[in-house]
Amino acid sequence: MEPTQKELRMNPQSAIELYHLFLGKPQCSPVDEVYVSDKHVHKEIEIVYVRQGQVEIMVDRQIYALQEGNVLSVCSYALHEYQPKKVEADIIKIKFLKEWLMLPFLETAQKEAINQLFDHIFLATADQGLTKILQRMIENNLNQYEDLSCFGEITNMTAYLLEHPELVRSDHPAEISSQRYMEQAITYMQEHCSEKMTLRMLADHLGLTETYCSKYIKKNTGITCVEYLNALRVNRAQRLLWVTDLGISEIAELVGFSSVQTFNRVFKQQTCLLSPSEYRKRKKTEKIRRLYDGVGDR
Repeated sequence: MEPTQKELRMNPQSAIELYHLFLGKPQCSPVDEVYVSDKHVHKEIEIVYVRQGQVEIMVDRQIYALQEGNVLSVCSYALHEYQPKKVEADIIKIKFLKEWLMLPFLETAQKEAINQLFDHIFLATADQGLTKILQRMIENNLNQYEDLSCFGEITNMTAYLLEHPELVRSDHPAEISSQRYMEQAITYMQEHCSEKMTLRMLADHLGLTETYCSKYIKKNTGITCVEYLNALRVNRAQRLLWVTDLGISEIAELVGFSSVQTFNRVFKQQTCLLSPSEYRKRKKTEKIRRLYDGVGDR
C-alpha cells in the first residue's frame, strides 16, 4: 500500500521506499521503465538480471552491456550507475547481505568460496537451471513468508553459481580502498539528506576532520559528499513524483533542496535532462499503458 500524502508530509524518509535504501530484508523487484539512477554505493550485494531487452550499467568506471539472460553481481560498496535505457527492457534487481549466507554449519572452505564469489564484480550467463531459480524468486508471492522464500532462492542461486563456475564470464575486484567508515557515512547521509546537512555534520559523526572526510567520500564513491546527498534527494523526489500529487515546490522542500531552481537543475543533471514535471508525466503515462495492456502496476 502506498503512503498517503499526509504520511509523506509527516515522515517523508520512512514512508518512501527507495531503490538504494536497504530495508533489512532480501529484495527482488523490477527496475522501473522510466528509471535513471545516480552513481551510488551501498553495503548490500546487488544482482541485476535481464529477462528481456538490454541495459548498460557502470560499475567502478567500467561499462557492462547486459543482454537478455545476463546476470551482473555488484559487490558491497562498489560505485555503480544504471545508464538510460535505449530500448524497452525487463530488468530484475535482487539485493541481500553477504553475511546472511554465512550459515554456522558451513565449512570454512565453503564460506571462503562465498566470499570469493561476492567480493568481486562478476558477469554471468543464466543457463536453464539458474533461470528457473531466478524465475521462482520473481514469481514469489507467499504473503507473510515472501521474504523467507526469497532468501531461500538467493541461497539456491549462490549454491548454483558455485557449482557452475563456467557460467561466470568475467569478474574483477571492486576498486575499494577502505570500508572502515563507509557504512556509517552512507547510513548517516541517507537518514539526514532531507535536512540542511553539512560536511561538518558528517565529519563530526564519523570522528574525522572535514578535509579527511571529504577526501574519504570522494575516494570511496567517486563523487563528492554534496553530489551523493543530491543523488539521494533526487531519488526521493522521483518516488514522490510517481506516487503522490504533491506540487514540485513542496517536493523540493520535502527532500531537502533549498530552492525549486536548484531542485530542477540537479534533477535534470541526474535524469538525462528530464525535468521533474516531465518525469512525472512519463511515469503516469507508463502506468496507464500497463493498465491498458492488462499488466497492472508492478
